[in-house]
Amino acid sequence: LEFVGSADVYKRQVAGLAARFTELLKNEGYTVTEPTNYTGEKLSYTRILVKNEGVGQDLVSYFKDARVEVLPNAVGSADIRIVLGTNEQ
Repeated sequence: LEFVGSADVYKRQVAGLAARFTELLKNEGYTVTEPTNYTGEKLSYTRILVKNEGVGQDLVSYFKDARVEVLPNAVGSADIRIVLGTNEQ
């Protein structure tokens, strides 16, 4: 799993959230990389980006408002990329 947060003031807030979620999911048995910066559009909901259909649904319950999106080219080298939304603050 890879967490990403967007730039600016929001970045500092997301960095703390990403660190919290990283630790939580590691404790749940997931392999999570260090959080990175996201430069795309900020959205209110958390995006769980996956390479394949049927993956990522188990992560939805960890977030206030999360949606799984199958976008193989947006995930990169991870199996799943999580882009935290502004609703997670």
